[in-house]
Amino acid sequence: QIWVMCKFKEYDKDLAIKLNKEFLKRTGFDFRVKNREPLQAGLRSLLYSVFRRNGDMNDRCIKDFFAEYGYTSNLSAISVGRRKLDYYYKEFDLIREFYDHYFKDKQKIWMHRVDYTCRLIIKP
Repeated sequence: QIWVMCKFKEYDKDLAIKLNKEFLKRTGFDFRVKNREPLQAGLRSLLYSVFRRNGDMNDRCIKDFFAEYGYTSNLSAISVGRRKLDYYYKEFDLIREFYDHYFKDKQKIWMHRVDYTCRLIIKP
């Protein structure tokens, strides 16, 4: 296991490589390809969030990881990309499907009426 130090934080490089390979296999998205189409931007935004939440990487670590593979990005682009994920989630079914695979916080809750005073919540 290789731990790499980016500014003020360490991250697990092996885990980052594993997350990236799994993301590429599942989505077909290669972060090294510069494409600004909305769907591609949404996949890039999702990859940022996967690294952040599943790989415990901050924006600088993500930037440094990308730089090792010849992709240059700035910190503000990564930060803005992660913040726009909600928009992409609402607009693209494919992003929603991939997001729901990685994270469980936005899955729909099915409501069923039990009586007039309360509701039963059943999570799928």
